[in-house]
Amino acid sequence: MGTTMTTVTATHLGRLILLAAMVVILTGSAATHVMAGEGGVCQSNADCPEQFYCDKPDGACTFAAPGECQPMPVACPPVWDPVCGCDGELYGNDCGAAASGVSVAFKNPGANFGDECDVLIPGDLNGDGVVDVLDLLLLLEDWGPCADPADCPADISGPRGIPDGTVNVHDLLELLNNWG
Repeated sequence: MGTTMTTVTATHLGRLILLAAMVVILTGSAATHVMAGEGGVCQSNADCPEQFYCDKPDGACTFAAPGECQPMPVACPPVWDPVCGCDGELYGNDCGAAASGVSVAFKNPGANFGDECDVLIPGDLNGDGVVDVLDLLLLLEDWGPCADPADCPADISGPRGIPDGTVNVHDLLELLNNWG
């Protein structure tokens, strides 16, 4: 019994060391980050100058999906054409989301939304609304090629921001980016 506990602990310790190394690598690369200008390629709002946001194509809410730095509008037309932002909030129109520095998750003109949109958080594998250690363990459990790529929730991102049929480092980085 003591041997089994040591093996399980060593396995988990190895995974935690790998996770810690990934965090160090990510933190180190952020220190050498170069900011994009207007129209420049971005991954998040942090890549853009002040008063700009990372405008991603509709529905491309993952960190890995590339976007373009665009100015945040100062005023928007009073037109009700509701959109759900990648932050899970409801906005009156595209401009309202952009003015808040948020890309659009999906549009549904004329729909009756509640106070919030039902936007899935990439990496929230257990659906509890928070990306945490439980989601990390689910991702590690599914590590490797997906048996059925159409039904592989841990495959959240690939090299170009879309699932690639394998649970790998791209998925781990997306999960860590949405941690908390």
